[in-house]
Amino acid sequence: MAISQLRHWRAASAQLWLRLLLRRNPPVPGPIQLSRRRVYILPTRPGLLFAGVLLMMLLGAINYSNSLAFALTFLLSGVAVVSILHTFRNLHGLTFRAGHATPVFAGATVHFPVAIENQQGERFAITLSLAQDEPVIVDVARGEMQWVELPLTSHRRGWLSLPHITVAS
Repeated sequence: MAISQLRHWRAASAQLWLRLLLRRNPPVPGPIQLSRRRVYILPTRPGLLFAGVLLMMLLGAINYSNSLAFALTFLLSGVAVVSILHTFRNLHGLTFRAGHATPVFAGATVHFPVAIENQQGERFAITLSLAQDEPVIVDVARGEMQWVELPLTSHRRGWLSLPHITVAS
């Protein structure tokens, strides 16, 4: 009973944080360029596990006064911070444009075309996804515009709006 309540609370708090982040950036017509204010680097479950392991390693290094354990802990912490920087630099400056989707019947899969434009250095493993659907991974070269189709199942008739797109690296 307590575990299911904890899972429900964790899911509800994650949804609340996501809503707070998305409320700061309401849907905007036209091209969207990822700037400092639009790139959020959030930890994933493996990232939180990695941080917990680093904390345990630090506690063990402090307890045993082991210099090699300190060195390994700080080395891995530095690698984590540098990977956050590379993630930010991989996403910063990308421009996204939405295209027009073709009409489909209710219950069919809609393919939303999205253009990714890159004016700076090469970008590797840019992942785009809609809600719980299968993510699309793409590499974008310098000065190139690449079209990606994001699949979404339509559950009703009428106009469908493109939901928030999650861009990851």
